[in-house]
Amino acid sequence: MVNMPTHSIFKQKVMYKLIKPYWFFGLTFLFVLLLYFPVLTTFFTGDDFFHFKVAQTDGSVLGFVKLFGFYSFDERGYAFYRPIFREALYHVFYNLFGLNHLPFRLLQFLIHFINVYLVFIVFEKLFKNKTLAYFTSFFFGISAANVGSLYYLAGGVQAQGALMFTLFSLVSFINKKKIATFVFFLLALSSHELTIGLPLLLAGTIFLEESKFKTFITRCIKELWYYGIVLLGFLYLNLFVIGFSSGEAQYKINFNPKTMLNTLSWYGAWALGVPEMLVDYLGSGLKLNPELMKNWGEYFKLIFPAFFAIISIIFYSLVRNIKIFKQKVFWFLIAWFIVGLLPVAFLPIHKKTYYLQISLPAISALIAYTSRRLLVVVVLAFLVLNITSIKLAEKSYWAKQRGEFAQKLLIDFKQKYPTLPKGSRIYVLNDPDYPFISEEWGGTSRQAYFILNGSDALQLLYKDSLLRVCYQDIPKDCSFENSIEFVARL
Repeated sequence: MVNMPTHSIFKQKVMYKLIKPYWFFGLTFLFVLLLYFPVLTTFFTGDDFFHFKVAQTDGSVLGFVKLFGFYSFDERGYAFYRPIFREALYHVFYNLFGLNHLPFRLLQFLIHFINVYLVFIVFEKLFKNKTLAYFTSFFFGISAANVGSLYYLAGGVQAQGALMFTLFSLVSFINKKKIATFVFFLLALSSHELTIGLPLLLAGTIFLEESKFKTFITRCIKELWYYGIVLLGFLYLNLFVIGFSSGEAQYKINFNPKTMLNTLSWYGAWALGVPEMLVDYLGSGLKLNPELMKNWGEYFKLIFPAFFAIISIIFYSLVRNIKIFKQKVFWFLIAWFIVGLLPVAFLPIHKKTYYLQISLPAISALIAYTSRRLLVVVVLAFLVLNITSIKLAEKSYWAKQRGEFAQKLLIDFKQKYPTLPKGSRIYVLNDPDYPFISEEWGGTSRQAYFILNGSDALQLLYKDSLLRVCYQDIPKDCSFENSIEFVARL
């Protein structure tokens, strides 16, 4: 046997350390892409067309800069300050790609892959354990909780971007890069209000480092006081300058502790991999609507056993390792989950899985950390639950279905009317052959109204801001004289 030179052995060890992470992330990214590949073909819908419209400017540099200003709800028609991944993103992409959805979808995957890697970096530093960090990033990457953030573009890309800047800020803070931490904090705030709890997460990392409470408090005040000032200003501008729509009942705040606990429980179940749509079938007293079995087919036979298996594994692991309740990391992860949901924890009517983005790394870490002695078993249960939920969403998630309908409607419009005179009036009629489902569901014109967001989609398609669209099922003051008729066939 030939003895290998020392420098060659050293070189092989170095290459092994370099290649191993690349193999892991390469396979993880490929797995994510295979699971979520239909996202790439999912078209815009509803809110996307609205965002495109409000992101239009006069074409000047000043007009683009103004997209980052604070405007009242009455002036611009939307609440919350999210200019980076809303106004700016939609403005740039529409001017570059028009209504081509693929660049948007590729961007979403890129951000998701960056977040998978950043989750690994953050928890490698917190756990001091690469194996747990790998599994945490893997759980995060393939989680069915990403269905909402990937398929529902309008809200999802904002939450994804907010998480990306949150993770960058955490990594910078752990590495003692104060300026970078603060810059990423500002970028996170400008992406989504879900990040208002970021200073608390930064304080949590100090909590993990310091053994004395007095030192912990001193460092928090010294290193984070200016974050508090910025946050107060941000909240004031959002609440009193931008404001909200008084007519949107879904944003009604409820501070009832029991209701909040119920809301957090739903987010916890979704984070483990339960389909978002389960909330539509589960009534009070945990009574299941029989329609679930009909609409889910055979999927429910895998979803429920796998979900209870994960819960059982975590519970068993906690009972077997009672000392975990004395460990700072455990409570930091619990706090991270709650902090990431603070802006939506009091909105019981408006529960969406894409709001989980900031909290999802914490749940992924909790699964890995609490079940580390049974990782193989929990991985199998997690794979079964999440792959099944993702496949179910591929067939039934509302954003995907609406995207397909929107694309079909616009293709039909363009085929029937390749060009239209400026300022045209269009009257959208119901498809007489479409089966009646319910009064709330309405005819195809009502569905088209929400899918195309009124006149927005067609104004964008024909690049005509004067174009007006009326819908048969939507009673509005519309003039039907000299209008172009179109039957919405879904």
